[in-house]
Amino acid sequence: QLSSRAFGLAADGATVVEEAARQLHQSMPMSEYERRVFTKHEGESYVEFYHHFLQFRSPSPLAFRRLIGSGIEYSTESRSCVHVGGEHEVGY
Repeated sequence: QLSSRAFGLAADGATVVEEAARQLHQSMPMSEYERRVFTKHEGESYVEFYHHFLQFRSPSPLAFRRLIGSGIEYSTESRSCVHVGGEHEVGY
């Protein structure tokens, strides 16, 4: 966790940076697709979550160059997403 006396801590013990990332996440408009694939995982900081989200929205998101295995296909949306046995997975 990022913390420093220079930045201080929020009332709940989160750093100012973590609180800023949380507020950005809550105020950012997300498509229905983004809501489905981007959920904050237990133990993941809002800074990490926001970073992954920005990577996904970047003009050239990370992509799977090679798919190995049966039942794995590129999504119609982009090469950064794949379908695995009917499930939708995100690569980042």
